[in-house]
Amino acid sequence: MAIHVIRADSVNAKASVRLNDVPLARMSGTDLSERTAFVGPWILEGTNRLELLIDPSASAAGSTQPDGRELAEPRAFAALIQLPPGFTQGEPEGDTIAEIYWAPSEADAGAGLPLRQIATFEAQGTPGKRWMQATAPAVPEVAREAAYQWLQALAAALEAGQMDVLVAAGEPGIRDLCEASGQNADQHLAEFAQMLRSRAGGLLIEPFGIEDISVQPVANGRLLHCTRLDGSDILKSSIRSARQFSVETRIGHHGGRWWMF
Repeated sequence: MAIHVIRADSVNAKASVRLNDVPLARMSGTDLSERTAFVGPWILEGTNRLELLIDPSASAAGSTQPDGRELAEPRAFAALIQLPPGFTQGEPEGDTIAEIYWAPSEADAGAGLPLRQIATFEAQGTPGKRWMQATAPAVPEVAREAAYQWLQALAAALEAGQMDVLVAAGEPGIRDLCEASGQNADQHLAEFAQMLRSRAGGLLIEPFGIEDISVQPVANGRLLHCTRLDGSDILKSSIRSARQFSVETRIGHHGGRWWMF
């Protein structure tokens, strides 16, 4: 089964990539910023939508760096690549299914930020996705409170060394990923659990209050993408932590509980 990845980069422009309204990569906008992400679970049957969102407002192109070099003109790029069967690691090279390239132009004048570039592509024979059964509260205040309470409980469990709680919460998303890429889900879950257990103990999550988080509906309202106000992961280790840890948080409600995808 083919494996699909997003490859994206930006130079001197903040940019992010979405696939079917799911945020998958974010570039900082300082010098060259590159990202690669596996995206099989987010490809749907039929027409799919790849988006590149760009904010060039903070670009300092034309000015110079401390070493005297002039900063390059801003640009951003995103591509969906289908890797050959058997790919495991290394530089993603394969067939380009969709791509977007942005550079400043007169068409940007007067456009609202972020600038938005879109490419569509067709897909057939994609497996069903568990995240499509999930829902999220439509009222922003309700969504924010529900996400906050669940994330606080998960953070407490991680600090207590209960890493299996994270494995259980992420199981549907991990199974979606494995089925989309032809991997053995049970084996992957077991390896993930073992890796997390080896890091248990001494983990401290950077504290957060409800006023510190951003909760945005994604996947056409099925999921919530939860970050700190600066865009960083909510569940990340503090500077006092003996263990380094960070995980992106997309959550949805199904079967009476929250899950991560």
